[in-house]
Amino acid sequence: MTAERRRRTRRNKPLRLMQLTDSHVSGEEGGRVRGMDTLASLAACLAHAQRHHGPVDAMLLMGDLVQDDARGYLRLAPLFA
Repeated sequence: MTAERRRRTRRNKPLRLMQLTDSHVSGEEGGRVRGMDTLASLAACLAHAQRHHGPVDAMLLMGDLVQDDARGYLRLAPLFA
């Protein structure tokens, strides 16, 4: 299949997006926000979405991704690598 044909074929398919917002991941290992391990909760949400909604073309991460410590981004990144 040529590259042009692949492009035309792809254009005819809907783009599948997943949006996640306000994960508030803590910068500390096992850190909690209001009693919840936010990284574990986010990982569970991702696993649920993958089981029930299959693969997506892109993910939109919005809102407050980390709580109050920039190290939270380092803990968040491996989930989306």
